[in-house]
Amino acid sequence: MSLNDTLNKYNDKGKKHGYWIIYLDKSINETDRSNSYYFGLQLYDNGQKLFSFIKLKEIKLKVVSDNESSEKGHPVILNGDFKWYRHDSELVYHHRYENGRPVFYKRYQRNNKKNDSLFLCEFADFNNRYNGVLGTYTDTLYSAYSDTTIELCYRKGKRKWKWFTIH
Repeated sequence: MSLNDTLNKYNDKGKKHGYWIIYLDKSINETDRSNSYYFGLQLYDNGQKLFSFIKLKEIKLKVVSDNESSEKGHPVILNGDFKWYRHDSELVYHHRYENGRPVFYKRYQRNNKKNDSLFLCEFADFNNRYNGVLGTYTDTLYSAYSDTTIELCYRKGKRKWKWFTIH
């Protein structure tokens, strides 16, 4: 089955299922096609969105990308690295996309305990799938105050998709 076989389709109950085209502005926020610069592929499982593109409209961050540029209203597929910086040039987020789909995202924050240095506090890996199942991925959270990490896996439970702790 190819991507086109499931693109913008509904299941027999009228719920979104498979990949759907999502239009995105320069900061990777969802928008309509006329205001878009990029498009990505959003995966649904019987109406449930399995990943959300970043929503940073309220936060004033500068985004830098190595993705091919486009004109407003003529979107290109989301590819490459996108990095969001604070006004003081401090890296906050780093996302990578291939063919409209997420590969990974990293989130950084200041460590007030260790000389206020910047550290990786979260890493989501969309290629690390649970039992090879499409839509599953892992997310690792790192503590600024200890060597503790929390590893999570997003996958389908008995009734719905949710986070599970990895032991």
